[in-house]
Parts: sequence; C-alpha cells; structure tokens
Amino acid sequence: MVHRSDSSGTTSIFTGYLDQISQAWADKVGKGKEVPWPVGIGGQGNDGVAAVVQQQAGSVGYVEPSFALESNMPVATLKNKAGNFIKPSLETTSAAAVGVTFPDDLRFSLSDSDGTGAYPIVGATWILAFDKMADTAKADALKAYLTWVLTEGDSIAEELNYAPLPDNLQALALAKVDAINGM
Repeated sequence: MVHRSDSSGTTSIFTGYLDQISQAWADKVGKGKEVPWPVGIGGQGNDGVAAVVQQQAGSVGYVEPSFALESNMPVATLKNKAGNFIKPSLETTSAAAVGVTFPDDLRFSLSDSDGTGAYPIVGATWILAFDKMADTAKADALKAYLTWVLTEGDSIAEELNYAPLPDNLQALALAKVDAINGM
C-alpha cells in the first residue's frame, strides 16, 4: 500500500471511508490527515504516491480523483453501499450527494453514500470564512467571489475534474455566503 507521507485531506477522506466500513481499521488505525499506517510506503503528495505506485509492480495507492483523471492513472472500481461496482468519475462523485439532507452547519461526509450510482470514497472541499469581517469592502469582495464560484464556477470545476455541487447543497452554501457581512 502506497500512502501519503505528508498531512493530507486526501488521506483524511480515504481513512475516513475505511473507518466507516471496517471496525478493525477503526480500532487499529483510525482516520485523519495523518494515521499510523500499519504497512506500506509513503510518498509526498499526489505526485509522490503516483511515482511510487508506478515504480512498485503490483502496488496500490490513493490520490485525489482530479489527479488520477488528469494523469490517466488506472483507478479502482469499488463496491458501494448499495452493492454496485462503481468506477470513479465526476458523475459517480456527484451521485454520492443524491438524496442527502445536508445539515445547516454544512458538516457532512459523503463517503459510503446510500446512492446506487455513487462512488463510495467521496469528499468535499470547504471554505472557512468569518461571518463578521472588520473590513466591509473585503467582506463584499469575498461574498461576490464565493457567489460567483457557487453559481458560475461549475464549468470550471468540471474542467479541473471536480464534481459540481448539487442544487440543494449549492443553496445552503449560498445562504452561508449571504451571512458574511462587514462590521
């Protein structure tokens, strides 16, 4: 197993999934950006993991999907919670959010989703921002940027091999952006 040697959100998503589906993994290793890997070789970043996988015949590793898609790396078809074997793609990533009721605080995991067409290892990216900012001009600029990202940025996200947000999550995110104000 080739794993990240650096602290990584990708590791957090991967180990979070393993933690959900395997009590033995949860008890022995756990989840997080850095974990005590029981076996394997570490690689620095997506590039490092990919390089070690390519150099070690028969090895398996993990990288973020956009990196795998851009690099034309072979990817794993996995059995999801519904019992279907799914290959990772933008569509199967988005499928993980189908039918999900998102909490108001937007703290959620889409790994091991109930969706029949969902790839089982899925994560989200968050932007952390103050809801009250000292500089009103900066608050307005941040709101304008985030609103653009959420309403106009889907095509760019897809070009970069990131799945767009479903409408219900986009609406919740826009409500959070609207709450940002200057003091």
